Amino acid sequence: MTAVVLDAISKTWRGAARPAIDAVSLALPAGLTTTLVGPSGCGKSTLLQVIAGLTAPDAGTVALGGRVVTALAPEKRGAVLMGQDPALFQHMSVAGNVAFGLGLRGVPRAEVDVRVAELLERVRLPGFGARRPASLSGGEAQRVALARALAVRPAVLLLDEPFTALDPGLRETMRALVRELLRETGTTALLVTHDHGEAAAMGDRLAVMLDGRIARVGTPEDVFADPGSAAVARFLGANVIAGRVVAGGVETAFGRVALEGGSDGATLSLAIRPEAVRLGGEGPSARVTGVEFRGGATVVTLAAGEGETLVATLDPVAARGMVVGAIVPVELPAERVTVVRDVPRASA
Repeated sequence: MTAVVLDAISKTWRGAARPAIDAVSLALPAGLTTTLVGPSGCGKSTLLQVIAGLTAPDAGTVALGGRVVTALAPEKRGAVLMGQDPALFQHMSVAGNVAFGLGLRGVPRAEVDVRVAELLERVRLPGFGARRPASLSGGEAQRVALARALAVRPAVLLLDEPFTALDPGLRETMRALVRELLRETGTTALLVTHDHGEAAAMGDRLAVMLDGRIARVGTPEDVFADPGSAAVARFLGANVIAGRVVAGGVETAFGRVALEGGSDGATLSLAIRPEAVRLGGEGPSARVTGVEFRGGATVVTLAAGEGETLVATLDPVAARGMVVGAIVPVELPAERVTVVRDVPRASA
């Protein structure tokens, strides 16, 4: 079942040279979380505003639960938008904040009290009902905002980079809590982020947005394993290298990959993730041009051929002793390499 359907949504801001959203069509499965990942300025937040009814599209339709809501006011749609700022009402108690939307909908007081208590328990803030927002930590305020958003049982919960303002440790805790709550409650959600790891961890489905368009949609595992285009592969942090079809595979600056398909002499682009690149063994040699220790991993940059570069992510122990200028063997496992199409980038 599909909860949200976007059909050919376009939006160009006044004075802009190109659309913020360019004929975007996207379906959100009911009860699942779809993450929308893309670079800053690609149109992610504008798309959320269109769904919420805060921005009118120039073209296209928005449907929630099978009902076209493009012309409806935000409060009549059933979509709830939650951003980085919890935006709690400072003059209200925590319980009052959580109950706010229920009161507007005329829910009986007894039912409101039960629902508020249940949600505060679920966001791990039991007994916080009488407290004021000013007394809350950043993480606590974010949890109250989440409880308020879920209280009205929205048709879709729109999350606009809600964890960005939190410190790393708290961010991980909040991600886990939100993921758990969304699945427990069966809430349909669309979460916007520019963080690849967050998109993969939070989403049942993942959509990549580039230059105002949806460039790839699928499960996180499928999208990372097979990005489809060179642009998506690069954005998600994969290496993209040139190859030429020869007998027995595809020849690259970093050796031959045993891939089938294509006519002899044809050129194509290959994608492989840094963690899939292997150093050592009997592969062809490349020169180390960079070594960067990042705590849990060491990133090694390699060069070969006529200016081709390749990035490998290694366990720090395996990378010990790796220095710039060293010549090392490289292996590209065929099962981790995918052919990607080259899509021309939009001109300015």
